[in-house]
Amino acid sequence: GSGILATGALQRGAAPPLAVDTDPQALPATLENARRNGVAQRITVRAAEADAREPDAPVDILLANILAEPLEALAPDLAKRVVPGGAIVLSGLLAAQADQVAARYAAWFDIATAATREGWVRLDGIRHS
Repeated sequence: GSGILATGALQRGAAPPLAVDTDPQALPATLENARRNGVAQRITVRAAEADAREPDAPVDILLANILAEPLEALAPDLAKRVVPGGAIVLSGLLAAQADQVAARYAAWFDIATAATREGWVRLDGIRHS
């Protein structure tokens, strides 16, 4: 998830991303995927536990591709990482879960369903000032 998002973001002109993942197997996969796509030198990869200990400065855009339950649990932590006026993109949600996840993020973001495909939903939000 984080590796695909980070690689895609770089290929579309984003600043060098930080890819954080809770799955230890995803870390080497992220680096391998980045290497195959010629962007490995521009991606920083970190385990979620290390990221919690060493948080970076707030970001303009945060992309998260995980299931609804972790997205809900992580809402306060993800929200504090996005600058006012910044964007959050949440994916990995089933259509039936989107409203509940959106409601969880509404305290910090103007958030709505941005896309639906084959029963999966992407939510986009802008951080309140």
